[in-house]
Amino acid sequence: MLSFYNSTFYRHFHAWHHRYTQDPARDPELMNPKAGSRWQYCREMTGINFWGRCAIDYPSLALGRARGPPFVPDSARRSIALSMSMQLLVYAAGWASIALGSGAVLYYWFMPVVLAQPFLRALLIVEHTGCSQNRNGLTNTRTTLTGFPIRFLMWNMPYHAEHPPLSRGSVSPIARAAPVASGEAGACRAKLPGGEPGRHPFSVMPCNAGTGHG
Repeated sequence: MLSFYNSTFYRHFHAWHHRYTQDPARDPELMNPKAGSRWQYCREMTGINFWGRCAIDYPSLALGRARGPPFVPDSARRSIALSMSMQLLVYAAGWASIALGSGAVLYYWFMPVVLAQPFLRALLIVEHTGCSQNRNGLTNTRTTLTGFPIRFLMWNMPYHAEHPPLSRGSVSPIARAAPVASGEAGACRAKLPGGEPGRHPFSVMPCNAGTGHG
């Protein structure tokens, strides 16, 4: 809720993404067109696309219209509708408090979420962009080498290539398992400013290293 995701809907979305990662026909993260130019990448990083999807999808989900996505079973439509309706009511209450003159929600919740979007979008973009479209979890997903604050705040999710095959409900072993996964042929690596490649025992390599896949 705080990050403007709906946990009930996202649970189904993310499970399907893990099952069909980088499958153009079934991965829900590939349902929307991916950026193909610098302008499109810049637009995606601003969060404009995310907020646009929220404005369209969330009211629809709240009304129980979750029949389209294949990853949402009919049995989950009611729980998603209830969850999303409650979430939208919380947002409406937040806007009401702003309208009544209180700036707490605006300055300590809404604005930080908006201003953090470029950083979040940058990390999300590098997780799979340019990786192979096959079932090899070490080539269709990229780990991002970044600093401790980012790893801490994101529960080690920058170790994204290690996340699906090595975690089972907990992300605590992922950082320890990263060197093991890095030894596999074609492990995906990328470095963001603030990363620590000097302290990491493996080189930064592209997704298609040693695989023959683009």
